[in-house]
Amino acid sequence: MNGTQFQMIQLLVSTFLWGVYTMVFGACICALCFVQAESPLRRRLLLVTLVLYTLCSCQAVMTFWQGFVSTDLTLAGTLPRHDSLLWYIVQGMADAFRAIATAVADGLLTWRCYILWRRQIPIIALPIILLLAGIACAVGVVIFDLKLYTLRLHMPPSSVVAPREWYQLSHEQDKLDIGFWLCTCSTNLLTNGLLAFRIWKITAGIGRKRNKYMRLMYVILETGMFYSICLFLSVVINIVTFDTGDVEQNSRQVAEQVLASILTQLVGIFPTVIILLVALGKSVEQSTDELGPAANNDAEKVSTIQFATPPARVQASDGTGGTQTIQLESRSDILTYSPAHGLEEV
Repeated sequence: MNGTQFQMIQLLVSTFLWGVYTMVFGACICALCFVQAESPLRRRLLLVTLVLYTLCSCQAVMTFWQGFVSTDLTLAGTLPRHDSLLWYIVQGMADAFRAIATAVADGLLTWRCYILWRRQIPIIALPIILLLAGIACAVGVVIFDLKLYTLRLHMPPSSVVAPREWYQLSHEQDKLDIGFWLCTCSTNLLTNGLLAFRIWKITAGIGRKRNKYMRLMYVILETGMFYSICLFLSVVINIVTFDTGDVEQNSRQVAEQVLASILTQLVGIFPTVIILLVALGKSVEQSTDELGPAANNDAEKVSTIQFATPPARVQASDGTGGTQTIQLESRSDILTYSPAHGLEEV
């Protein structure tokens, strides 16, 4: 497969997913502006949505530009100088945007996990470490893009074969790229698992009404697992391209780059879907309040699973223990639980 065919495949996939993302983005903006009430949270979610869409759109535009500007590139290392320099410039910018978009998306997911788990730092310590490690690897990839560009810039204009140093730098960059995808995959698997487990744990023991909350957990798992599977495939493909022959490696490089194009859009689509659910009142938020009088040393927290607007009342407690309140979107069913009286419907 020559460079032009490779670019056309990548362009087709990227453009299709960008169109899907545009529809999700439009629905999310409408929900945030016209459905959700004015609040600081709405402004923050609106900002995150706009930032992610802008970054992913820039990457789609760069893929489109690469497809028509760098048409003479081949996958075997014979790179005309002018096209090669254009490639490295655009690739460096795309990798930088990818790093920012992934940091925003994974940061949003980690923040939601942090809120749902009552702001317990030990619970999200590992996701935060993985998030920071992934960001470090992404920054390293951008640095190697600059090194590769500088190396190609100082090569003789007539040179069409990359020197040995180019392959060494490219190999080291591939290692960082694998680390980036691996950290991002682990972050998403862990945080989505924690979110789903938290919903399952809070709703345990409420009988048939639990099905309403399980549907939300399935949405979180299905969208998160699809993204994580793509991330895992990217890790595998990056690893297996190291020790293969030229023909076989070319095919896998095509798969690697096409999958990367998919992920550049999914990194925005997945969190935008979550924000859309929040805007429509079908997601999970948690607020905590202290119970009991100030003098009571046994005061505990209130946990709220919210599917719509904030509940009209959040706590009901005596001094004997904690109360959990679960309010559905219809605002008609309120379940309260306390150690002294068990589960009651109000």
